Amino acid sequence: VSALCQYLALFTGLVFMLLMLLFSGQILHLLGANEASLTHAKAYFTWIAIGTPFIIFSMIPNNQLRTEGLANLGMWGAIAGTVANIILDPVFIFGLKMGAAGAALATSLSNLLSCMIYLLIIITKCNVITIDPKPPRAAVYRIKEVLRIGIPASVTNIMNSLSLMITNRFLLSYGNDAIAAMGIAMKINMISMMTIVGFAFGGQPLFGYTYGSKNTERFKKTLGFAFLSEAVLGIIFAVILFISAPQIIAFFMNEPAVVSTGTSMLRFMQLSSILVGVPLVSTCVCQAVGNAKGALILSLSRQGIIFVTAIFALQSLFGLTGIMLAQPAADLLTGIVAVVIVLSILKGEQD
Repeated sequence: VSALCQYLALFTGLVFMLLMLLFSGQILHLLGANEASLTHAKAYFTWIAIGTPFIIFSMIPNNQLRTEGLANLGMWGAIAGTVANIILDPVFIFGLKMGAAGAALATSLSNLLSCMIYLLIIITKCNVITIDPKPPRAAVYRIKEVLRIGIPASVTNIMNSLSLMITNRFLLSYGNDAIAAMGIAMKINMISMMTIVGFAFGGQPLFGYTYGSKNTERFKKTLGFAFLSEAVLGIIFAVILFISAPQIIAFFMNEPAVVSTGTSMLRFMQLSSILVGVPLVSTCVCQAVGNAKGALILSLSRQGIIFVTAIFALQSLFGLTGIMLAQPAADLLTGIVAVVIVLSILKGEQD
């Protein structure tokens, strides 16, 4: 199954690379690119498209290594890619004068490095995970289980892209400064969000172990600790980024209009940092206990159905401020849905 997932990810990456290169103009238009930004956007997009197989593939072994107790080695693979990206960015952007294309090339190469490290770890350290293209035939039911849990996770990533496209389309009428401000704010916010996501997924094995062993009390305690940890972590990030928002935005682009708009956007995003732990942990719980239906509902809700509804409604009422409020509103409403789903899981465990 491990090898099957790896090759499926590589194949998916190659398909997306071809689609992105063939339909780059249409995709960039959907993402909100216009005449003023199209040249730089296309330069960046082309190299990201070429690196798509590495970007997608790197997600698979990183997660697989956790199942064999090698989470620390997986972490070092991710860190190596991140450090390489930080080093290569100024080299390609400024040293080789590649601009936006250089940033994308740095990202693609850093993901390639992470892939190579993951493969080396699998070959030298793993006893169960393999890259053998002809592993023992996996039972059909196991493949079905992988797909049942994997499809909602894929839907989550699709919804992330969809929400970004919709947000950019809504921002077009407010000018390129608003789009630039949102891009900077999202990148900064990603630091807190990725940390929160990491902690949520870190609890997934514990949810599975305690639920599978029918240890209801420990399952409840693990769940409560996860929710509390995510809330505390979200509040800490929210306070730090709320206070330092103007200085951080100005560090990336010291234009008064961008700093002003980006500061507001980043501060509104911190509401999500506080709220997002509930749907994230709940999604991990659903995946861990095999509740594919619950995981799919949450995947479709947060940055899909609920987000789209929220951004249409709030933008019509409050304009640019409504766009900023859309994600926190979606997180709040999805959190309510998540609580209902988790309570039903707990009730089923007690029964």
